[in-house]
Amino acid sequence: EASCGQQRIFVDETIRFSNETSVYNIKIDRLRQAIDAIIAKHAIFRTSLDWNINTNVLAQYIHQFNYRNQYEFVISYAENDEETTKIINKEITSAKLFELNRGIV
Repeated sequence: EASCGQQRIFVDETIRFSNETSVYNIKIDRLRQAIDAIIAKHAIFRTSLDWNINTNVLAQYIHQFNYRNQYEFVISYAENDEETTKIINKEITSAKLFELNRGIV
């Protein structure tokens, strides 16, 4: 029987050289399916707010879920902790992450 270390090496090599991109052992397609299911099930993730200038009322809109067009999914790669930190900081400060009129929060 393989040792714990050998098992970890085997799993790492299997994931690393797999034809599908993995993130923490999660296949990207399965991650998309999970996100799609959550957005489809919960209206709060499809809700936008918009100020109606004619009535001076803040209106709430619940949109139908449009698979693959509801959200943007970007895969980033980092070689080290410094690159990871840069990617995270860029995402945190991105204006695209918070647009109430498009339902992005």
